[in-house]
Amino acid sequence: MQIVIESSVVDQYALSRASIQARVRYLLRRHEKAINLVRIRLAPVSAPLGGANRQCQLLLRVDGIAPILITARARNTTQALEHALQHAAMKAIQARKRQWIRRLNPLRVLDGMRRRRLRYAAA
Repeated sequence: MQIVIESSVVDQYALSRASIQARVRYLLRRHEKAINLVRIRLAPVSAPLGGANRQCQLLLRVDGIAPILITARARNTTQALEHALQHAAMKAIQARKRQWIRRLNPLRVLDGMRRRRLRYAAA
């Protein structure tokens, strides 16, 4: 798993790259073999006074699945990163589960698509 960190945030409390990489590897360790790339962008965002003014954008590239893009905003960089990573872990699990179901029984997926078309045609 390749981890790319792009940061334009200049915080005195900003996380170091090593700690960000360690946290990413820890949260996505179950899918480490399937994930090719994790790209993290940390940037400031203009927000109202006292609002969420840090943004973390996380892009996951997983084998056989469309890229997953997650955006999280929070008051500081650490919280934004944590929200994005937790959401990414959940999305990766869901996507892998859907991939497993499709591989297990591809006719089930086609049958579901056919039923959906018939339902919309009748309406």
